Amino acid sequence: MLFNSVFLFSEAENPNRVPSNINHSTSLEIMWTVIPSLILVSIALPSYALLYAMSMPLTNPSITLKIVGNQWY
Repeated sequence: MLFNSVFLFSEAENPNRVPSNINHSTSLEIMWTVIPSLILVSIALPSYALLYAMSMPLTNPSITLKIVGNQWY
């Protein structure tokens, strides 16, 4: 891919060649910045709600377990 880019855009081959506008397209850069951030926010909000709900203890549990763990050396 690198060789292809260097070969296609070398000035020795065609000094008047104009590259495409994909590098400095403001709307394209805004889209590929905003769309992934919206996806991340849509994933994060339910995750935070679930974490908050799991941190609240039950008011009257029917069973209480006490678990003791020891490390084996």
